[in-house]
Amino acid sequence: MAEKNKKKKGRRAYLDDFQTTVSGEMIYCGAYYGFQGGDRARRRFLLKLAAASAVAAVFSLLSGCVPAPGTLNCFYVLLPLLGSILSAVSVLWAVIRLIGGGETLREYVYTATVEELPLRTALCIGCAGLSILGELLFLLLNGAGGKVPGLLLFLLSQSSVLLASLFCRKTAAAAKWKRLERRDLKKTD
Repeated sequence: MAEKNKKKKGRRAYLDDFQTTVSGEMIYCGAYYGFQGGDRARRRFLLKLAAASAVAAVFSLLSGCVPAPGTLNCFYVLLPLLGSILSAVSVLWAVIRLIGGGETLREYVYTATVEELPLRTALCIGCAGLSILGELLFLLLNGAGGKVPGLLLFLLSQSSVLLASLFCRKTAAAAKWKRLERRDLKKTD
């Protein structure tokens, strides 16, 4: 019986915040978080975040399709490029989940989105920067090989990923969130 009351740790720990009612329904009994600044500021925040993360994801995918000199056979360009693509999609997924969470976020959604965005955007910034450096190193060592337009498009798209991720990080860091009490929840319903 004592083991049943212990809090789980790990990926599915949030399931402890759900309880079964007499009728068999599952209800959420955990904490909620609310955006501080009003509904208009929240919509503006989410719009900026969605636009920046979409730009980063689109340009990272675009740079994967460009036949730039180092993207065909060079591991120190390909690995950061893959990291850039995966992290940009990860940031976009977190923002979509944040938008889908509604006006008040359940604690597990808050943890997976708001608290994880700084790490995800930092990874995206780092991978985009490394792929730019890798491409420039390849260019220095091997030349452009007649693929100057692809090189320029690759560098431009990875720079766009880097800048969009920086903007996304700055926007997410400026937002203020507050843990809501039960009495505060009734006001937002």
